[in-house]
Amino acid sequence: MKINIIGSGAFASAMAFNLAISGKEVQIWSRKEKNKKDLFSNIQNIGKKELNSILKKIIITTNISTSFENADICLLCIPAQKTNDFFKLNQNFIPNIPIIICCKGIDNETKSLQSDILKHYCPSNLCLVLSGPSFAKEILDQKPTALTLACKNIKEGKKIQKNLSNNTLRIYLTDDIIGVQIGGALKNVIAIACGISEGKNLGDSARISLMTRGFSEIKKIGIKMGGKPETFSGLSGLGDLCLTCNSNTSRNFQRGYSIGKKNKFKEQTVEGLKTSEAMEEIAKKLKIDVPIINAVNKIINDEECINEVISNLINRPLISES
Repeated sequence: MKINIIGSGAFASAMAFNLAISGKEVQIWSRKEKNKKDLFSNIQNIGKKELNSILKKIIITTNISTSFENADICLLCIPAQKTNDFFKLNQNFIPNIPIIICCKGIDNETKSLQSDILKHYCPSNLCLVLSGPSFAKEILDQKPTALTLACKNIKEGKKIQKNLSNNTLRIYLTDDIIGVQIGGALKNVIAIACGISEGKNLGDSARISLMTRGFSEIKKIGIKMGGKPETFSGLSGLGDLCLTCNSNTSRNFQRGYSIGKKNKFKEQTVEGLKTSEAMEEIAKKLKIDVPIINAVNKIINDEECINEVISNLINRPLISES
């Protein structure tokens, strides 16, 4: 089986390595010239001879049409805000093969889920979504990781589930494409809130309160948009939220922390920034109260108002927990 991976970031590289270990032929499409030494320089737990054997199964190219030649499956591993432009520019090169969305975010320009963008440009392609609690470095290091794969066609989904899984990467299957995407996208926004709380030294109780009430906001939005309630208690919902809101490895948590501390932040993809803006507008249309998501968006657009926003959150009218 040949798998095309669009993107050459940390998650793309981690998945490429795992698939190559499982004997798959892997082709990575990168917008810029990259070599294997750069992408896999952090691997330390595999001998040189075995490593070379694995890397032989991986090809890197900057030619989009070449990357899809004879491909059986495609993994889309680019930033969520780049998905629309990618398909707009390259839809004519994409054959009718299953496409697995690995990016977590809501398009800020169109306010669309990633699956909606895919369907718009490639309506014939089978759409799947891969999400869940994972850090790329741990997948690369072969540490046990469980993810959720969403696919409306369960029969086809089972085939792909089997092809993506190996001894350390366990994939669970669901048909809830919407719920899996909402959980994956919005946990990044709540992680920014938790990072801000940590940066402001508000304590563990405040962080966990934000995470818990943030989970309530995610669930309300997700169900209203068509997701299944049980999905949000699973890996791609609560699981991913817990990991991202409690680890310095998370870029979204780090970005929030830098805001709380008023520190400089290294330029890198932080999906929760644009997603918070998109979701504030979506929630308004759906008439759903999402104070934490709204607060994050306000702080991102005006970091000086952080103390005021926190005060307003704390002093909101008392309500029941449900």
